[in-house]
Amino acid sequence: ARVEEAARAEAERAEAERVRLEAERVESERVQAEETGAVPVAFETGESAEQAGEEHRASVEDLLAEAQRAEEGGRGNPKNFREAARLYGEAAERGSCQAQCRLADMLIEGRRIPRNVTRAKELYTMAADQGDAGAVLALANLYDRGAAEIRRDRARATSLYAKAAELGDRDAQFLLGNRYRK
Repeated sequence: ARVEEAARAEAERAEAERVRLEAERVESERVQAEETGAVPVAFETGESAEQAGEEHRASVEDLLAEAQRAEEGGRGNPKNFREAARLYGEAAERGSCQAQCRLADMLIEGRRIPRNVTRAKELYTMAADQGDAGAVLALANLYDRGAAEIRRDRARATSLYAKAAELGDRDAQFLLGNRYRK
């Protein structure tokens, strides 16, 4: 449980850093706009970079919540996988590890959306680059098993299992242990 908490905390830190960087970018644009005298309407409210970052984060969280509702259906609404994929895609473009992994999962499964292992690999890589242990494990599995678009590479898979294990993923620790036991 501690390892999972540590991995979750690391993912949260990565997300917070991404939000902080986005907020800095927004604040920098605001300052530059003020210096040139062309202050966009959005900045006339005196919104701070921190507030802009929080709004960005809230909108990503809103996208994730909407995507999950579309994927699961319920409350009289049918499941809508295409809409879920679209919403996850929008959140993924904004840097959400959770959205990147969920959309990649959907693309691997080919659940009511076209299967696209190459795009799934790209999304898992984006999340893995942000320190998401689950994404690293998913990449390891892709290389371990191979897929139509991905050549099997056991050495690369082992390296990725080791990285995921180091990030605290218990499944990766188990799989890596079995590799060395053989």
